[in-house]
Amino acid sequence: MSDEIRAEKLARLAKLKAEAEAAYDEMYNVYTQSQAKWRYEIADEALSAAWKIAQELGMEEESNAIKIRQQHIGDVYRHQFRW
Repeated sequence: MSDEIRAEKLARLAKLKAEAEAAYDEMYNVYTQSQAKWRYEIADEALSAAWKIAQELGMEEESNAIKIRQQHIGDVYRHQFRW
């Protein structure tokens, strides 16, 4: 993999993680269960894509951290936002 492609993948990884965190933060500012679910799904999908990129790049620690964060966000959604 060229340095340019690796840099593009790293930038995409960072963007996906930021998107997931923004969606997670927005879960706390919703008024309906469907709004919370929508934001949870955005976070979950972004972290799944980020995990895949981290795996492609051989970033084992990053991959593990992403999966742990994804599990945490899922746990929060299931325990706090499913009315």
